[in-house]
Amino acid sequence: MLSRRHVSAAHLLWRRTAPLLLEQPFQPPRVRDIARAESLDETAVRKLLIQAARMGRVYRVAHDHYFDRTAVAALADIVRDLAREAPDGTVTAAAFRDRIGTGRKLAIHILEYFDRVGLTRRLRDAHLLRNDGLQF
Repeated sequence: MLSRRHVSAAHLLWRRTAPLLLEQPFQPPRVRDIARAESLDETAVRKLLIQAARMGRVYRVAHDHYFDRTAVAALADIVRDLAREAPDGTVTAAAFRDRIGTGRKLAIHILEYFDRVGLTRRLRDAHLLRNDGLQF
């Protein structure tokens, strides 16, 4: 069982970290950037985000890149919308990148995350909606 002091420290760390994930929800800072911005130990921030992911508060989309759960749900809705708008029902990295306003690399990481969790599946250079009912 965690001590009251340990829980309080984790809670305080979360209160400092969570707002940074929400400032730019589709392009949150990486672990190292959060640690630098708040003058925190990078390992402590990483451990906190791993715990937050286990609790369902955030999702680890790419290595050391965690997204708030509300952002992931909104991104999934965008993928669904793009798939419905496309004549062939696929989502390209370019269309997704343009819709969410990020760089290509991050857009691809997000789409690959959705492939891993089963929302989409990769089909050549695009992503096909696989499980429209998947909730985040």
